[in-house]
Amino acid sequence: MEVVGFYFDRLTALRGVKVKYVAERAGGKPGYGSRLISRDIKEPSAAVLKALCDAVGGSWEDVGALLAAHASRSHAEALAEVWYTK
Repeated sequence: MEVVGFYFDRLTALRGVKVKYVAERAGGKPGYGSRLISRDIKEPSAAVLKALCDAVGGSWEDVGALLAAHASRSHAEALAEVWYTK
């Protein structure tokens, strides 16, 4: 699950927005995004992940691929960068 946090973290950095803003935009509490990235939230629901993905402008397919592949941090960050440059 932590790779999804790395993915969201990298996308927020690339977009120049704060994780707090993304969490609020997704309908969550301001600290939720930071807690996800720091691995305090072990298993967020698919609905929450989808909302965060939409809020940051990420790819839901990338999130699924990261989870299915048990990907590394570098893979998650690379996917974020590829998605951002599309």
